[in-house]
Amino acid sequence: MRAPSAGPCARRARSRRRGRTHQGTLRSPAEAGIPVIEAAILYAFACLALALALNLWRLLKGPTTGDRIVALDTMVINTIALIVLFGIAFESQIYFEAALLLAMVGFIGTVAYCKFMLRGDIVE
Repeated sequence: MRAPSAGPCARRARSRRRGRTHQGTLRSPAEAGIPVIEAAILYAFACLALALALNLWRLLKGPTTGDRIVALDTMVINTIALIVLFGIAFESQIYFEAALLLAMVGFIGTVAYCKFMLRGDIVE
């Protein structure tokens, strides 16, 4: 047996706009100023340029061969990050593919340098 129904509940009156009051403000670009993503990309470019300059200094000045190998590997990683940033800045997919290719070649190069440093030859 069911409980007796109290009847329909009172509903809140709906507006005819259906929540569209602020859509223009939400979907339009900001009036003034630089967008945050562009400022972040510029800051990242500057940081990576500084990192590449410091890696180049270590590559040229490094006292041992191991230091030079680590500096070169770090330069490859920073270059990959720069390529990815270019892809984000220019909104192009081709930069991400280039970064992936450079990552593979950089890994093989680092392994070859380390093998040469340890054994004196690359090919067995």
